[in-house]
Amino acid sequence: MIVTDEIRLEILYERHPAGMPCLVEQYLDGREFSVEATIDRGDLAFNGLTERTTTRPPFCVGTDQRLPADRPAAERTAAHDLLTGVVRTLGFGSGIGRLEVRIEPDGPHIMEVAVRTPDDNIMSMVQAANGLDPYDAAIAGACGEPGTWPPLADDDASVWFSTPLPDAVTAIEGADRIAGLPGVVDMEVDVEVGGTVPPLRSSLNRVGMVIVRTDDGDTLGHHLRAVQNELRLPVHPAEESVQQHTVRQHTVHQDAVHQHTTHQHALNQQTVLQQTVLQRTVLQQVVPQQTVGEGVPA
Repeated sequence: MIVTDEIRLEILYERHPAGMPCLVEQYLDGREFSVEATIDRGDLAFNGLTERTTTRPPFCVGTDQRLPADRPAAERTAAHDLLTGVVRTLGFGSGIGRLEVRIEPDGPHIMEVAVRTPDDNIMSMVQAANGLDPYDAAIAGACGEPGTWPPLADDDASVWFSTPLPDAVTAIEGADRIAGLPGVVDMEVDVEVGGTVPPLRSSLNRVGMVIVRTDDGDTLGHHLRAVQNELRLPVHPAEESVQQHTVRQHTVHQDAVHQHTTHQHALNQQTVLQQTVLQRTVLQQVVPQQTVGEGVPA
């Protein structure tokens, strides 16, 4: 959760279970990037700064990745130096690694160090941009093969994800034409007509992907716009889904009313029982217990 003022911080503090630990970190509002790397026996066989476009917090789902990032040379150099320091500090041997960073006015700040393959089809984007297969490079390094790599290409590539509104898909338009558009390397559509697009809360909720490659950034932007204009996934609430939702909401409401009534009845019974016990306790303390034969007429 992102806290932007002291009042909200106090509210969260009061809600937090007493005695339980919590993690508080500084919030960085700079642009998000990742630094992709293939390491061969401690040396960087490849590294590149990827620009990431995400949805707003709290989910921050990636919608577009671009390599290399269109950033000043000083920022790219700072990201490279940061990666070099991380590789040296960890004693990284051979394999695939990446940093997730936010670039602030004073430079890049690490959010995560990952010794794993990246998600969001970034591996395919890397290969599209420079011709290096990161999987082959990682396997070669792990097997101790000579670290000789061909000269890398210097192209631009992007992974774009289609993010239609969450509803029932009524048609898939343009998918058959996208493969023939300039620069398109690969594409996927992971939903069918009649399927439902879920709310965009994680990368698993995305339903379409296109990888585009060009030899310069300006052309890349032009080709991406052509893809975005071509692929259409119109949605509309399915009548059956609406009816089911209405019935489900009515059922949930009835269940809630029943649970509330049952709970209130139990509370009433408990209150009556407590009052009865209290009355008996008071009577026992005020009126001494008497039995027949102790001055009380039979």
